[in-house]
Amino acid sequence: MKCSRCGSRAVIYLRYAKLALCRDHLESYLARKVSSVVRDAVPRSSLVLVAVSGGKDSASAASLLKLLENELATRVLLVHLNLGIQGYSEECCRAAEALAEKLERPLILVGLEQALGLSVDKAAKLAKRPVCSVCGLVKRYTLNLAANLAGASRLATGHNLDDIAAYAVKAFLVGGEGELAKLVGHSETKDGLVGRLRPLLEVSEREALVYALTSGLPFHHEECPYVNREGLEFKAKEFLNTLEAERPGFKLSFLRRLREKLSTHVEGEVKKCSVCDMPTSTDVCAFCRLIYRATGSYEGVEAFKRSVEGAVRKALTKEY
Repeated sequence: MKCSRCGSRAVIYLRYAKLALCRDHLESYLARKVSSVVRDAVPRSSLVLVAVSGGKDSASAASLLKLLENELATRVLLVHLNLGIQGYSEECCRAAEALAEKLERPLILVGLEQALGLSVDKAAKLAKRPVCSVCGLVKRYTLNLAANLAGASRLATGHNLDDIAAYAVKAFLVGGEGELAKLVGHSETKDGLVGRLRPLLEVSEREALVYALTSGLPFHHEECPYVNREGLEFKAKEFLNTLEAERPGFKLSFLRRLREKLSTHVEGEVKKCSVCDMPTSTDVCAFCRLIYRATGSYEGVEAFKRSVEGAVRKALTKEY
C-alpha cells in the first residue's frame, strides 16, 4: 500500500478519509488535527503542561504538541504521577522518563508513595473506596497542583477520540450538559483550576498507536490491572465501534457536532479548600477528605504539596 500523498510505503489506511499515509504524512495529518482543536484555546507565549501516563496516547499528544510549539507560540512541559501500583507503575514511569529524554522536554516526576507514603491502591483500601475513583481524584488534584506551581496556562491530557466519544455517551446517559461540555470543549483557567486541553479529541486510538510506534515513542504497552472492561464506558466503546465499522467517520462527526453546540465549559462557583487552599466546590476538597479517611488526619496534605513543589522546581531547572 502506497501513501496517497507521496507514493512511499504507507503505514496506515484511514477508511473515513479514504487516505493511505506514510509515517511523515501521518504526522503532518495528525498535527493539523491537533492544531485545529487547540489553537484557539491556548494563550500565546504560554506554558502547556502535558500529563504523560507512560501510555501511547499521552506520548503521542506530547510529541504532537511539541511539534506545534512554534506554530502555537507555546512551550511544552511534561508531568508524570507514579501511582505505586506494583508491577505496573514503575514501567509507566520509565516510559515517561524515556519520552521526556526523546522529546528533550523537562519532566515533573511525582511519586505518590514518596510524597504521601501511600500507593493509590493502598489509599483506596484504607479509605474504603474503589481504586479507579481514588486514582482519578488523586490525578486531578496532583496535575492541577503541578500546573499551578509551574505557571502553566493549560493542562493537556492524552484522551483520544474513542475515549472521549465513549465518555460523551456515558455523560449523556448519566451526567448532563455540564459534563458533555467538559469533554468536548476547552475549559478556561479560573480561580486556581487550570484550563484543560484534549489535543487528541479528533485523533483515534488506532491513529495514536500507529503514530507512536512509527515515531519510536517510548510507551508502556500493558494496560492498568484495575481496568474494568465491564463498565459503562467500555460498553459505550463497543457500541460506538460497531457504528464506526458500519459508518466510517461516525465518531468524528459525532464529536464535531457536540463541539459546535458545547464549545467552552465554564466552571461554576469555585471556593478554596479550608485545609489546602486549592480550588473546590465544597469547604474541604475531595483530596483532603480522602487523605483524612485514609490516614485519620490532614497532616499528609502539606507534605504532599511540598513534595510536588519540589518536583516542579527540579524540572524547571532542567535546560534543553
